[in-house]
Parts: sequence; structure tokens; C-alpha cells
Amino acid sequence: VSFNTLPEGRTLNDDYHSPDELIDIVSEYPLQFCPGEHWAYTNTGYVLLGLIVERLASAPFSHVIADRILTPLGLASTAMRHAGDDDHRVVTGHQRRAPITSAVDYATPFAAGSIASTAGDTVRFWHALLTARLLPTADVRAAFATMFPMQPMFPAPPDTRMYYGRGVQYTVTPGGAAGPGPMLVLDGGMPGFNATVAYLTLDNVYIAVLTNDKEVPAAAGLWGLVRTLRSYRAG
Repeated sequence: VSFNTLPEGRTLNDDYHSPDELIDIVSEYPLQFCPGEHWAYTNTGYVLLGLIVERLASAPFSHVIADRILTPLGLASTAMRHAGDDDHRVVTGHQRRAPITSAVDYATPFAAGSIASTAGDTVRFWHALLTARLLPTADVRAAFATMFPMQPMFPAPPDTRMYYGRGVQYTVTPGGAAGPGPMLVLDGGMPGFNATVAYLTLDNVYIAVLTNDKEVPAAAGLWGLVRTLRSYRAG
């Protein structure tokens, strides 16, 4: 069970919930299926992975991210959110064009998404990951070795197919004027925000789009940029 999509429409309040609290909440529900029988995306799994990283590194997850990813890649505009912080650099999230006025604590997702960043830093990270600057080439390829079909997470052209592996998505859409074509992509969102980052194989280009309105799909912005790029390259 994913802590952000609990059964029976249950939602967490906007106060901060620690990783241990999230696991306790999810533990109230029965398993959806036996291990190995099926699969389902769950943000709770990334919370558990973050705790495992802390145990192995004997350091806070935010320190590990900074030491192993942010500093080596020079991602100066990216940081983990902490409980109760009010970073003035972070823009206000919106819902249907109206600013979110409730005090959402964006530190709750922990390793599942408590990161503030820019489109530029997001592209630099995605490029570094896919070109084996962060992990050995064999590990990068292994992320795509076993992928499972999933429902498209954004308004998509007909015949779009999406697959999920180890923290990465492979999305196949029509190419040309109908769509961007095959992409190594990751989409995500939280209250007030929507984001996507992709490597487009047909164009050999990396693109990231971040919006501060949950109802504005970042994927639509990506497709708009792709059309502009192709028009420019065509002269």
C-alpha cells in the first residue's frame, strides 16, 4: 500500500509524518498480494529504501544524497526538504490556479520525493544517471532489464504504452507529429506541483518540465517543447 493512496479514500493530514509513522500507518492494512505474485507501484517502498540507506551509511538520507549525488554533480539548486522548513527559494504550489494555503509539509515523502529542485538540475541528474556517471553501466542497464506494464500517468496519445523498472519508466508513444516517441522518463507530483524529466531517443535530447500547479500536466509542457525543438531543427 502506498502511503499517498491509502484504501477507502483515507488521506493523511498536512502535518509532518516521519518515515516510521508512514510505515506504521501502511502496516494497518493487509498485503495486496503475496510477494512475487504481482506488482504495484508504491511510494512506501521508497521510504523503506531510504531507511535502509540510512542504516547502511550510518548517516541521514539527506546527507547521503548530498555527498553522493548533489555535490559531485554540482546540483546547487537541489536540496532535501526537512520537517517544518520554509525555504524561501521554493515557489508556492497551486491547485487549479489558486495558491495552496494549507501548510503542506513537503518533507513527509522522505526518499519518495522530498526534494526541491529546478528543471536545469533535474536534467543534469537524469543525464548523469543514464550515462553511468552515478552508477556502473551494468547497474544502469539492470534498471531496464525487467520492466512491468503500467497505466499512463498523464494525458497520452492513443497507443501509448508505459513500463516501470527499478526507479525508471520507459514510455512508448507515437513519433513524428503524433507524439514524442520512445522516452526514458520519470513523472511525479505532489500537492501543488507536477514534474517530468525525459530522454527522448528520437531527438537525442534531455528535457525536464516542472509546474507549480498540480492540475497542469508537466507532460503537456514536454510535448510542447519537443514540437518547438523539432520545428527549429527542421528550419
